[in-house]
Order: sequence, then C-alpha cells, then structure tokens
Amino acid sequence: MSMLYSCAVSSKVSTAETYRAADFSPAKMEEAGMAILPVTAGADLEGYRRPFGDELNRVAASTFEGVVPWDRTMNLLNEKGLVKEYQEAVQAYNETAILDKSITRQMADALGVRYLLYVRLAPPESSSDMRYDYVSGGAYQQQTKAVFAYAKVWDAQGDIVWEGSSEARAVSGAYSYINESIQEQCEKTANALVKRLAGLPVE
Repeated sequence: MSMLYSCAVSSKVSTAETYRAADFSPAKMEEAGMAILPVTAGADLEGYRRPFGDELNRVAASTFEGVVPWDRTMNLLNEKGLVKEYQEAVQAYNETAILDKSITRQMADALGVRYLLYVRLAPPESSSDMRYDYVSGGAYQQQTKAVFAYAKVWDAQGDIVWEGSSEARAVSGAYSYINESIQEQCEKTANALVKRLAGLPVE
C-alpha cells in the first residue's frame, strides 16, 4: 500500500514594471529625496496594511538613501495641516487618474523631497475550490492565497515617473498545503516591490 505525503508550499513572487520615465532613475530619486505615503487599502484591513507598510519602510531604508518612512510622512503631514489635502489628492487620483500638482507640491515641500511613493493594496485573496485528483480518483480542496500591490512614484515637479506592481501568490495542490501567513505574503510583496523600483533582481 502506497502512502501519500503532504508538503508545504509558499508563495511565488512576481513583479512588473509598467512605466518608467526616461529621466527617472534610483540615483536621481536618492539625490532629490523620496517619501513613502501611507499605504492605502480597503476598510477594515489595518492588520493587512500595517505589516506591508512596515516592511516597505524597512526594505526601502536598506535600499535607498534618505527615504522618509510612511509613518514619518503621516506625522509631518499632520504637523503641516496637510492630511485633508493628502486624502483629497489620493481620492481624486483614484477616481480620475489625474494628479493635483498644487497639492503634491505642498506635500513634497513639507516633506523635503521631490518624489512621493504611492502604494495601493488590493484586498487579500483567499479562496478554496474543489478539484479532482486523477491519481487518487478523489476530490480535494485547492486553496489560493495572494497579496497584490500596485505602486506609482509621483514627481512633485511633474507627473507620474514610475509605476509597477508586485504579487505573492500561493496555491495548494492535492498533496500540498499553504504554510504561509498573510503577513508573510505582505512582507514578500513589499520586498519585491522595492527591489523592482530599484532595478534589482527579485529572488
């Protein structure tokens, strides 16, 4: 009698760069300064948004010089009375894909940078579907868990200079299970996104 063993699977990470302006580079970004804006996500997703944002801070700080982390950005915008303007700029951009340059300039001046990194998280995917296993002749549940982030770099002196995305996706099989938390997927997604922005290889 043969025995079937179950093994753990972890996420496969994929990234994409959909736009990079000809005059934008990591070196130029470091020279002019970049601030990470607070990561946006849907309602009731703080436990998902926070680990992603914290890993984004950590990886960006170890990859680039002089990056303003998202929590420092939020504090500075509060101190300068620009939180309402920031929220309006994000809402307007999400609805129209048009930047309010007067607001981005105010924000950049308050933060002492030229570039602003805006990241939006899609709701985490978690699904389960029945599949048929031709080896055993029985049915099994295939689980899928994924985290997806979409990012843009706003230039306070112009327009969008970079956009890209990152995803960590795990799919179980008939003889495997997902051994990874949403937090771990968030960290992988944030790490890969920063590396893509920097033009570094993603592991």
